[in-house]
Amino acid sequence: MRLFLKDLLLLRRSVSFYLLLALTSLFVGNSFVLAVDIYSKASVAALKDAAYAKGFEPVLGVFVPSAGAYYLLFSLMLPFVVIPLLNAEKENDALFLVVQAGYSFSEILLVKLVVAAVVVVASIVIFAPAVFFWVVWGGHVAWGELLLLFAGYLLYGFLVSSISLFASSVFASFSASAILALAVILFPWVVDFANDVISSPLFAYLSDFSFSQLLSLFEKGVFSLREVLCFFVFIFGFLFMAYFCLRVDLRKRWLWLGLAGLSTLVILQALSFVRVAEDITESRRNSFPVSAERALKRLPPLRIELYFDPQDSRLQDYKREFLDRLLLVKRDVEVVFPKEEELERNYGIIKYCIRLKGGLKCESTYSNSPEEAFQILSKLSGVRIELSNPYPGYPLVVPSVKLKSVKYFYYLLLPSCFGFCALLTGL
Repeated sequence: MRLFLKDLLLLRRSVSFYLLLALTSLFVGNSFVLAVDIYSKASVAALKDAAYAKGFEPVLGVFVPSAGAYYLLFSLMLPFVVIPLLNAEKENDALFLVVQAGYSFSEILLVKLVVAAVVVVASIVIFAPAVFFWVVWGGHVAWGELLLLFAGYLLYGFLVSSISLFASSVFASFSASAILALAVILFPWVVDFANDVISSPLFAYLSDFSFSQLLSLFEKGVFSLREVLCFFVFIFGFLFMAYFCLRVDLRKRWLWLGLAGLSTLVILQALSFVRVAEDITESRRNSFPVSAERALKRLPPLRIELYFDPQDSRLQDYKREFLDRLLLVKRDVEVVFPKEEELERNYGIIKYCIRLKGGLKCESTYSNSPEEAFQILSKLSGVRIELSNPYPGYPLVVPSVKLKSVKYFYYLLLPSCFGFCALLTGL
C-alpha cells in the first residue's frame, strides 16, 4: 500500500499527466461536437421516414467516432506519462532502494500498472459528461454496447501501459524508452497498412493480431472472447518481459526475452481456435434478426466456396454483410478458397453447399448479397429464413445552440482546470 501511495503521489506531481487530461478534453470534446452535428443534420430527414430512421444508432453514429480520439491519445501520449513512473527510479538508482526495502520486482511492476490504470480510467471518465449531455438532450443510449466500447479502450490503455513499462525496463534513458514504446505501438499500424496494399499471407496473419483489429470488434459491438484473451496475453506478455529485463542478469536477458516472446506467440496462435462471440447491439447490425438466427441454427452443416482474390472488394463486402455474421451464428460452417487453377476458371462465383445424408447439395451464384444467399440456403434446405428487423432507430436533431454548452465545458472549463494544475505542478 505504501508503494502504491508513493507512486500515486509521483503521478499527482506529474505535469505530463495533467497535460494528457487537458488534451483528452480537447480531443474528445471536438470529436463529440462533430459527431453530434453530423448525426443531427442527417436525422432531419429520418424523422419523417421510418425506414430511413432504422439506420440511426447513437452508439455507432455518435459515441464510436467520439471515443476514437482515445486510440490516438493512448497510442501517442500515454507512454509519456507511464514511462517516467519506472524510468525516473532507474535513472537515480532509487529502484534498488525500493528492492532493498523488501519489495519484489513483480510487486513494483504491478503497482506501476495499477497507477497507470488510474491514468487510463481518469482519461475515460472525461467522456462521461458527453454521455450526460446526450441523455439530457433526449438521446437514446444502448448501455451494454456503450460499456463494451469503453471496455475495449480500457484494455487498450492497459496494453499501452504494459508496453511503456517494458520499454522503460529495457533502457534507463527516457528518450530511448519512449522511442522503443512508440515503435512497438506503431508497428501494427504499419502491418495494417501493408496488408491493405500488399496481398501477402504473412501480413494477413500479422494483421489479424494487430491492436487496431483487436479493438475493432469492441467498436462494432461484438463481444469476442478471443479478442479479450488476446489483450490479456499481450498485457501480461509485455509485463513478463519487463520483469525479466529488471530481474535477470544482462547477459541472460535476451534468452529470457526470447522465451517470453515465443510463449506469447504460441498462446496467441492457440487462441485462434476460440470462436466464442456474441453481438450485443440493439439493432443486431453485426448479426441477423433473432428469427433468422433460429432458422440458420436449424440448417445442416454448410460449406461455402469463395472464388475470389482475398483483396477483392466484392469479397470484403460479402464478408462484412453476410459471412462474418453467419459465423457468429453457426459454428459448423466450412469456408474454402479454391486453388489457383479453379479460381481462374470460376472467378466471382460463390458456391453454397449443404451436407445431407446423401452427400453435398450445392448451388452457385455471382451475387454477393445476403438476400440472394438466404434464398439459396432456403431452397437447398427447405428451411424458411426471414430478415425482418424490428429495430426502430433513434434519430435526434440537436440545435446548434445546445452544442455551445459542450464547447464551453470541453474547450474551456476542463482544459483550464487541468492546465492550471499542470502549471502549479511545474512550479
